[in-house]
Formats: sequence, structure tokens, C-alpha cells
Amino acid sequence: MSFCVCEKAKHHTVQLLRRRFYPATSEQPRSAATLNVLYRFQLESFEGKTNTFNFYHSLVRGTDNTGVSDIKDRYEGFRRMVQQFRHLCMLKHAGRGHHPEGVAGTQEGELALRCPACPQPGRNLPEDWENASSDTTLFLGINGNFRLKRKIVSNEENDPSLSKGWAYIVEEKAFKVHITGSTHEVETSTCSSYKAINEAETRKTTGLACTGQATVDCIRHDFKRAMSVADILKGESYINIDYPFFSGLRNTQIKNFIISYDIACQWHKKFWKRNDSIPPHLKLDSSKHTLKFLVPKFHLPAHIDKCRDDFSFNYSPKVGRTDGEAPERGWSNINGAANMTKEMGPGARRDTLDDFYGDWNWKKTTRFGANLLYRMKNAVPESTDHVHAHCLMEETLDPQTKATWMAEYAAWEADNMETNPFKLTQQTMTQDAVRRALNEAEEHDVAAGNLQMLHTTVSPCNVIMMGLDLEEAQRCLAVDSAALGPHATDRQHSLIAQRSKGLRTRICAWTEVQTVYCPPAHAKRAFEEAATPSGAPLVPAHALKLYLPSELDRAVSSHLPLAKYEWQLRVAQANDTLADIRANLHIQSAMYRHKDHYEQGQRAQTRSMTLLQRIQAQIDAATMRHRVAHKALQHLQQILRKDSTWQTTLKFLHDADVRVLSVRDVDNVARKDRNREVSWIWLSHRVASEAANDAVLHDSLRVEWCKSRARALRWCEEVYLIKEEMRRVLESLDWEAEWWLKQQTLRVGRPHSFNSYLHSPSPEHQEAIEAYAYRQADIRRSLRGHFAHTWRYIPRFLELFVPFESFGRFEPSST
Repeated sequence: MSFCVCEKAKHHTVQLLRRRFYPATSEQPRSAATLNVLYRFQLESFEGKTNTFNFYHSLVRGTDNTGVSDIKDRYEGFRRMVQQFRHLCMLKHAGRGHHPEGVAGTQEGELALRCPACPQPGRNLPEDWENASSDTTLFLGINGNFRLKRKIVSNEENDPSLSKGWAYIVEEKAFKVHITGSTHEVETSTCSSYKAINEAETRKTTGLACTGQATVDCIRHDFKRAMSVADILKGESYINIDYPFFSGLRNTQIKNFIISYDIACQWHKKFWKRNDSIPPHLKLDSSKHTLKFLVPKFHLPAHIDKCRDDFSFNYSPKVGRTDGEAPERGWSNINGAANMTKEMGPGARRDTLDDFYGDWNWKKTTRFGANLLYRMKNAVPESTDHVHAHCLMEETLDPQTKATWMAEYAAWEADNMETNPFKLTQQTMTQDAVRRALNEAEEHDVAAGNLQMLHTTVSPCNVIMMGLDLEEAQRCLAVDSAALGPHATDRQHSLIAQRSKGLRTRICAWTEVQTVYCPPAHAKRAFEEAATPSGAPLVPAHALKLYLPSELDRAVSSHLPLAKYEWQLRVAQANDTLADIRANLHIQSAMYRHKDHYEQGQRAQTRSMTLLQRIQAQIDAATMRHRVAHKALQHLQQILRKDSTWQTTLKFLHDADVRVLSVRDVDNVARKDRNREVSWIWLSHRVASEAANDAVLHDSLRVEWCKSRARALRWCEEVYLIKEEMRRVLESLDWEAEWWLKQQTLRVGRPHSFNSYLHSPSPEHQEAIEAYAYRQADIRRSLRGHFAHTWRYIPRFLELFVPFESFGRFEPSST
């Protein structure tokens, strides 16, 4: 190239940029890349997660795919150009080129793209929002990602970051000062044993500068928040999480927060104590801010029962249908870049990830029209259905019962320390709990010398436990063997044969131990084997008799302590099967409703029927287990000479009893219609006294009423939230369009300072500034117009929505 050298000529860098070439250096550039190829690489890295090395060598092969030509290596220069280009694009998109102070005046977090649907005072909230909208809430989600590792490559001195905390990742120096100066208190989890806490100090860090990243997201709209991403230096310890959380809330005017974190049940305990150790400019005022801590819906089932009730999105007011899993969806986008960034130096990695997070937020912005429309079209009919079902249920209740339940529900919503209405007041012992109690009791008896161990490793209660496990394995093998069919493959027969052989081996080993503790079982087995004619076919493994105490006659087993162990385990087994049946009936009912309302087409219907068949198979298996347990209890009752009171709650399970709890069933119970009673499986915990049954409905009905009310409230709240979010999005885009129009005159008439090119722009430069501002304003107006057009029928659609508070008797004509 030949540069212009006349007296009015611009610097070589400027001449290249005006021809759409990006120079590799600002001093005497000798190589450059076209802006088109940089834009192209940026998009391919966003969508295909293409790294710089592979993209560069694809250009080399496009130049010469034979390797004959001597092509100079420009990879290092191209890598530097890419990093600078990413950073300059973020500065340009944030309007720093229009500001009189230029790049030097950039503040922390200023380059981040804000969520237009989240509440932002001065942008999308009315001037008197604090008085008019006291419930304005910010929904935040916290999570750590251990795939975004970085190896020990380069250092801060050789590879500094260009952004310096201006976008999503916190400023590195201040963050490391806080980490170094803070005392790390290791807290053992009192809930489930999560690796995030318990293995925070044991995670492998060899060869790694950081083991991942922690982020704070907007969980309603999946946005990365400004100054809310930080590296995880070891495990997911609290000091790595606290700093980005408080950093993202710097100078916020919002007072109410919903905080979602998969270990929120532990993290919230000393939250305000840790707040005292945060740098002063990041602290929250406990007297002004209200925080509600919840666990994301997908992670919640892994928690203990108390956490599942106290930290549930389904039970908490004013959260709508938020699931809290937004950070996980964000990781699915960025995980593809993990291999690209783990080999980078610290500065290049932070600048690259900042650019990726910005692109993620921009894509979310452009998709608000379709996303919010889809959510509203789903929320309105769902809220109507759930409110309708709940109102029908309430009509069956007498006023006193309803008032009592309502008072308990309201008290718990106001203060989670009150009695939880979603819990059954009478809990049954599970098999696991009974097994634990029996083992602990045996341990004490052995220590006190009250129990003689006849076997070196197996105790009496363990014999029964092992026998019940073998019985369950036999049932499963019998079902799978019967399902083979006449056209089963050799491989399927081979797998069944392997399982049968393994089960037979386990049964033989168990019978040897059983012989020690229960000689009558061995004698009966030997007698029947002797009576079997020679040449008889081999008895299948799933048909072998185990001769548990419930299978022996009374004269032989009445003195056996094993019968007492089996009694307790059989009662727990029956209760467990009832819980499984009730849970699967709930799932089955919900799946039928979803299939009838939303599934269309043969493919969707086939998938739904396949899932329903799986659920039905689980219900049938649990029904079979309950019948076996009931038969064993009947025999053990005679052996142990127990009364029959247990049969008031654990009856024989007929096919007609296995049915879902419907509104009609509740109506029949409330009106004491004995011809159509609720299936006893839903009333298995109630008191046998008729007076108690006449006073209030069973705990199961109360819990079902609470869950029904919570579902109706959450769906109605979702409609309100989406409607408000639509308004905020339009207001935010209007504000941004006006903001960009104001940027075009900021530098006109400004005095010279450190850079004459930056200040007092030339006429052609001013024209470019105005053109870019108009373009950005036009983009916002186009998005606003597109969203408004997409949502044009929402006001009429909302006429079908009837708020829960004013919902009366549902009439079919009203739909």
C-alpha cells in the first residue's frame, strides 16, 4: 500500500481505518486485517465457538492449500487485533466514542448491556415508583461453573485486561485484594452433601490459575448482570460468591430481592455477617433491603424435606412461575467457549468472555417479543384452569375449615417460621428410616450383651432386610422376563439369563445365613426339595421361595424375633408404596391434562403416551408391592398376635382404589356422600375416630388445598409479572433511543484536552458521530415497533384473564 504523504494527510492508522482496514499496531503498521474478516470471526466465535487459531489457519489454507507458498505467520498479530476489536466494539456500542471523556472516563459496568425488562429507576419505572410499586422486585440467580477453567498461562503484567471491570467481570485487582484479605470460613452443609461446599477446599487446582467462574444473573430473563462475574480460585466458597453478588448490586435503588441459589439454604445463614466484611462501597443496608432466598426448581428435589418446603419457588408469594435456573441456561451458551479460553492469558480471557456475555444479552434483547408473547399465551389459560380448579375445591369446604386453613396459609406466607401448611402433620416411617432405627437398636443390644450374633458379619435384622431386597429383585426379574415376548432377540435373552444367574447366586448365599438364624426355614426348604421328583425342570430364580417369617406357619415361627423385624419393615414398605402411588398419580394426572390441552400431532401424542405408559408401569409395580406387603402383614398379625387396628390405614389395595384425588372426590367427602368416597389411599393417615373425621378433612386434603391455592396464585402472579415486563421493555427501548439521540451533540464545542482528535471533531467526524447515534436510536425504535406489533393483541387476550382475588363461580359460557 501507498499512504498519502501530503501536508494534510492523516496518520497511517487513520488512513487504514477509513479504508476499513484494522492495523496490527498504531505505530508504523505493516500488516492489517479487514473489518469484514474481524466481524466475521466475531460472529463465528459467538455462534460456532470457533477459536482464533483455527479461524486464522482456515484463512491460510484459503490462501494456499498446498503448503508450497511461503506465507508469513501473522497469527500473533491477528490474535491481538481480535482482542482489541472486541474491546473497541463494546466501547462503541456503549457510546464511549460520543462522550467527551472518551475511553478514559469509562466507569465500572458501563459497557454491560442492561436487561430492559428488569426494574430500572429512571429508565422504565414511573417517577413515583417507590410509592406506587412497593413490591418492585429484582430477581437474581447465583451459580458457579467449573468448566470455565484457566490454565496458568502468562500473567497480568504481560497480558493485562483492556476492560478493567468495565463490563461483566469484576475489576481483578480489587477482587483479589478482597479475596486475599478475607478469612475463609469453611461451613459444613447441614442439608444435602453438596460438593460446592463440602469439597471447596479439595477440588483439584494443579496447573490452574482459576477453576471456574461464578455469576449473578437476572433469572426472569436470563441476562448477565454488570460487574457480577468473578473467577473461582478454588471451590465454590462463599468469598468467591459474595463479592460478585454485592458488586452487581452497587448503588441499586431497588429494595426487594428474590435470590436463587442451589445452596441458598446454607448460603443465607450468615449473609448479613459476611456483608460486614465486604468493602464499604459494596455493602447492603439490612434496614432498607429485603431479601428472599430460594432454591431453583430443578435443584430443589435433591435437598432435604425442610429445605424443599421452606425454599420452594412453588410455595413462595410474588414469584410467579420463575424457576430460578437462568444461570444454567447461560452456561449452556458459554460452555462451548471453555476450550478456547482456558489456554488464554488472564487479560485476553476476561475481554473475550465479556464480549461473549454481551452478545448473549443482546440476543436475549432481540428475542423479547417472541419470548414474552409465548409466556403470556401459556400463562393466561394455565391461570384460568388452576383458579377454576381451586375455586371448585373451595366450594366443597365448610366455612370453618376454609378459615382455619386460610389462617395457617397466610401465617406461613408472612413468616416461614410458622407451621408449614404444606406438610402432613402425621408422618409415617419410611423403609430407610426403619432400617436405620433397627440397625442402631441392634448395635446397642450387641454392645450391652443382650444380642447374640450367630453370624460373623450379618445380624438378625439384616437377614430380613436382605430377604426383602431379594424379594424385590425377584419381582423385577419376573416382570422383565414376562415382557420379553415371542420375538425377543438373543441379546435380550442373554441379559435376562445373566440377571437370573446373579440373583440365584445371591439367594444361595443368603440362604446359608438364613439357616443360622432360622433353622425351620432351612428344614422346610429341604423337605420340599426332597419331595421334588428327579428330572423336574429347574425353578426360575424369580420363583424361588425365600421362606421369610411371613411364609412360615405359626407353630414354627411364633417364637422367632425375625418376625418382629419383618413386621416393622413390611409396615414401612406398605407406607412407601402408598407414597409412590400418590406421587405417580399426581404426575399422571398432570401429564394427561398437558396432553389434552397442548399436544397435537402423531409424534407429540406418541411421546406422551410412551411417558404415560412408563408412569402406569411404576404405579402397577407399587400396587403389586403393596399387596405383597399387606398379605405378609396379615400372616404376621396372627404370628405375633397383634390387633387389627393397622388395617384401618393399610387396607387391601383394589384396582378401583388406585385413582387420583379429584375435585369430585373432595366434594363427596365434604358432603359425606358414602356412595362415592375418596379412595382410602389419600386418607391413610387420618385418625380412625369418626368425630375427628367429621370435624376437619384429612391432612391430605388440606395439603392438596394448599398446593392448589399456591398453583393458582403463582400462575396469576406470572400474568401480572409478564404484563409489567412487556411495559418495561417498551419503556426501556424508548429511553435508550432518546439517550442515543442526545449523544450526538455531547462533543460539539468541547475544549481541547489530551487528544485533539477526540475533542472538537471535524465536520466529517461529527457527521459520522451523528450517523452512528441515529443508527443506534433507529435500532431501538425498530425493536420497539416490532415488539409492540407482536404484542398488539395482548390487551384483548388479557380480557380472558380473571384475577384470582375476584374469581367467582366458573361458568363455561365465560370462556
